[in-house]
Amino acid sequence: MSRDGFNNVTFYNKCNRQGPFVVLIRVQSKKIYGGYNPIGYTRRDRWLSSTESFVFSFENDQDIHNMKICRSLNTNCSVLDYCNHDKFFSFGDMLYIYEQNLFVGYNNIHYENNFGKKNSLYFIEEIEIFSVVKK
Repeated sequence: MSRDGFNNVTFYNKCNRQGPFVVLIRVQSKKIYGGYNPIGYTRRDRWLSSTESFVFSFENDQDIHNMKICRSLNTNCSVLDYCNHDKFFSFGDMLYIYEQNLFVGYNNIHYENNFGKKNSLYFIEEIEIFSVVKK
């Protein structure tokens, strides 16, 4: 997606009505963050409920074995389906994109926290979006 631009319109054009998806985000420190949205987006402009959504991280793009995963705690605010805002691709208070930055939180309100003890803001280098097809 990053080759197509970093904004909410581009993101929603790629994801809208495509069903479940996984997003991988590589930040400038070479860490990789991501999340699984089992619902997909349809421009409902509200929080979506899910017990299956989760976010994850890898320390770098070479080590896929040391993954950290955080599952939804507050299933009423698992995923934000809202396209008319600078803050998009939001998994509760844990992980969201704002402009060309990735915010990683630690508040433990919407998701378990296995990422650390402080809020972090990272410059995004690359974003990949993958559709999930259930058989």
